[in-house]
Amino acid sequence: MLKVIKGAVKSFVLTFLFLVVITSLAQANNFSVSNVSLGQRNVSTNTVVISFDIAWENSWKTKINNDAIWLTVRLYEPSLLPTNKKLCQIPTSGLNPTGTASGAGADLDIYVPADKYGAFIQPKNYGHYDTVASTGVELTVDYSSCGFNSNSNVKATVMGIEMVYIPEGSFYAGDYANSTASFVSGSADIDPWFISSESAIAISNISEDGYRYVSNNNIDEDPSGSSFTLGVNYPKGFDAFYAMKYEVSEGEWIEFINSLPSSEARAKHDLTDNDHKNSDLVKYRNTISCSGTPLVCTTDRPARAVSYLSWANL
Repeated sequence: MLKVIKGAVKSFVLTFLFLVVITSLAQANNFSVSNVSLGQRNVSTNTVVISFDIAWENSWKTKINNDAIWLTVRLYEPSLLPTNKKLCQIPTSGLNPTGTASGAGADLDIYVPADKYGAFIQPKNYGHYDTVASTGVELTVDYSSCGFNSNSNVKATVMGIEMVYIPEGSFYAGDYANSTASFVSGSADIDPWFISSESAIAISNISEDGYRYVSNNNIDEDPSGSSFTLGVNYPKGFDAFYAMKYEVSEGEWIEFINSLPSSEARAKHDLTDNDHKNSDLVKYRNTISCSGTPLVCTTDRPARAVSYLSWANL
């Protein structure tokens, strides 16, 4: 069930009231965030410390992979609710960077990626843990990165979701078919692509050998027979990455879409429009409905896996 927990309030010129949104799949591993409070503020660096307790079940770390919780912080002005929540950055990236603390009660690491728009919190030591619980976890956020200053009166939402670390490794992409939307290795060869690095991949013309992609004629796809290159910066799945443990729920989806700061962004992800289920009624178990200006979406089944998503929505 999707839960909302109100944290403690502390006031000064920059005032925060923290609402913590917890993954809707809490019944699986009982993930929770609680006792959120405002900590130290530094007006010279435009930062504020957020302190909270965290717990989840069935956690692990091996020499191959581990689970983790992905945490993000969004600030918003109460007068603009329920939309206009702005994603904020953490000032420093890396493993256990300055301004973060894993708290007391569990040995945890905090990893902030290079873009600094969130943090992974994960087990520090090898093992399987029936329950992970830590009090006084701290994340420092840069409130100027999301458009606020020391005179702003804002609230914050902390969102979390369970993830799994997938290590670097080679793999085959494709299914030995030459139908539309398939990966093949030559004009007469339906072997799948072998992805052995994140190097650029040259996709050849349909009449030539080499890696080829058979278009399904979707928007933004290159047509069959064209030559193009997947550049070095295009993610190919070889480098290590994190993946969600579970499907996106309807509750998580509407929390996301309602947090977007612009009406254009919300409209792009409206699952009730003509490009999706084309209805505000329940359709194929999808209970999401959206209305109003600015657009606001609701759901009757926040724990249900969301349908009608496409790659363009992610």
